[in-house]
Amino acid sequence: MSSEFRIEESELLATNHYPVKALFNMVNDESFEKVIYGLCNKTGFGENYGACTFWDDLDDYDKTNTEYYEGAEFGLNNELY
Repeated sequence: MSSEFRIEESELLATNHYPVKALFNMVNDESFEKVIYGLCNKTGFGENYGACTFWDDLDDYDKTNTEYYEGAEFGLNNELY
């Protein structure tokens, strides 16, 4: 990588995209391609301080206790976006 981060603050389209930026920047170079491949196939991933999940990633308990959503859900430190 040519910069310290994959996504810089100035590249965000909206401030509520920060969790996506933060999670992508947490992924190490060796795992990044695998993470992107997984996202393209609707498979979430987790890092130390956050995660990205799709509805089908959830177990039955979480599906019962979580409002249905389409697409991906990004979370940082137990805050969902």
